[in-house]
Amino acid sequence: MNFVLEYEKGEIELNHDAEVIVKSGISSKTLELTTKIIGSSEVKSLLHYRDGKKAIYYTILYFENYTVFINSGIASGYVGSGSSAFLELLVYLGIERERAEEIAEVETRKITQGSLKIDFYY
Repeated sequence: MNFVLEYEKGEIELNHDAEVIVKSGISSKTLELTTKIIGSSEVKSLLHYRDGKKAIYYTILYFENYTVFINSGIASGYVGSGSSAFLELLVYLGIERERAEEIAEVETRKITQGSLKIDFYY
C-alpha cells in the first residue's frame, strides 16, 4: 500500500455528507468504533482537520461507497490519548508505525490550524 500526503494551512469548509458519524469524545472508544466500521475495507482517503487553538479536531474517512465522519476523539499535534488514537488509526490503515508516528506527532505540530490529507493506493 502506498499513500500521498498533503498539508493545507487554514480553515477548510466542512462538507462531508457522511453516511456514518462517530462521536464518542473518548479516544479509545472512538478508535474501537472506527476500526470496527473499517473492518477490512479499503479507505480511499483520509482528511484530518485540526484547530489547536479552539481544540477542534475531526477526521473524515472516504471509502468507495460511503464516508465516515469522526467528530472528536481522534486528534493530533500534542501528546495525549487523542494523538495516540490518531497514530493507531494510521497504523490500522496500513502506514508503517515509524512513519505514522512522524505524521501523528511531529508533522501535524507544524500546523496550528489546517488539514492533512492522505490518499491511499492499494
